[in-house]
Amino acid sequence: MKKFLTIVSIVLVLVCAVCLFTACKDEAYIQGYTIENKTYTVGDTYASSDVAITATLSDDSTKTISENLIFVGDGEEDLNLNDDGCFTKTGSYSVKVYALEEREDLFIGTWTIVVED
Repeated sequence: MKKFLTIVSIVLVLVCAVCLFTACKDEAYIQGYTIENKTYTVGDTYASSDVAITATLSDDSTKTISENLIFVGDGEEDLNLNDDGCFTKTGSYSVKVYALEEREDLFIGTWTIVVED
């Protein structure tokens, strides 16, 4: 009986150790974002889906971010768009990008849009 309890105890300790080591796997987290500038020409149609955002993770991998984004400063007056959403003036425009909602702690960065002739 003593030998049986010893074996069961060792097996139990090993199972707990395996569970502990597999559960403590580090998850990668976002270290920063990169937003690529976008160049349009006058007459091109603006689309917020043109933004290219890459998140750099703690394990040095990258992930493209394209969902749940909020854009501030991309209205018709802000970007000199006509009623069809086309650019009417050359210039450089800055659009703030947030994740989920417009809150400072969810600020991703500023998207620079350049409109040329």
